[in-house]
Amino acid sequence: MRLISRVSQEFGVAPPLSELFARPELAEFARAVSIRLIEEEFEARELQELIEAG
Repeated sequence: MRLISRVSQEFGVAPPLSELFARPELAEFARAVSIRLIEEEFEARELQELIEAG
């Protein structure tokens, strides 16, 4: 639980606890968090483009 909290604080992403259990190796978990960050960034850019397009 502390790891999830720390990831949330440091990266602004709160992966579900199940993600940690699904990926018990730290490298796998880090990769999953990185993918989530990229997805959120992509969604934010898409949303910004839609807003700007009006």
